[in-house]
Amino acid sequence: MILGHLDRWPLEGEAYGTSIRQAMDFLKNTDLAALPVGKISIDGERLFAMVQEVQTEREQERRWESHQRYTDIQFLIAGDEMIGFAESDGSTIEEQHDDRDLLFHGKTGAVTNLILKPGMYAVFFPGELHRPCCAVSAAGVIRKIVLKIDLN
Repeated sequence: MILGHLDRWPLEGEAYGTSIRQAMDFLKNTDLAALPVGKISIDGERLFAMVQEVQTEREQERRWESHQRYTDIQFLIAGDEMIGFAESDGSTIEEQHDDRDLLFHGKTGAVTNLILKPGMYAVFFPGELHRPCCAVSAAGVIRKIVLKIDLN
């Protein structure tokens, strides 16, 4: 898991691989406010973006998820979002959607909550448990982009 702010990307970018740099360059060089909600292809199924407008919920109402194939870069455009992060502790997979590379998990161990403000991003690698779209204090609508990178 990586947590950062797009403003610091010029200093940090060289520490990351080509795929993550390509995804972050998309964020830096695109008018994010003008993007329509939905899927945007950047490099076919190897790299694409999903623009979302989502109502946040109490963390107890959100489910833990992970992916087997894709790395997520979750970038917040507007609003406040809390994303839970937990190392995989062998928690039970409650639901699996291979067509969407999405696994939902049951209860987990130690949790770290990340608070994202506009301009911040969090990177979750395959197998890392995360619980996105949680309300920071009160529920509200957020606008975000989830970049999906196939590192295989």
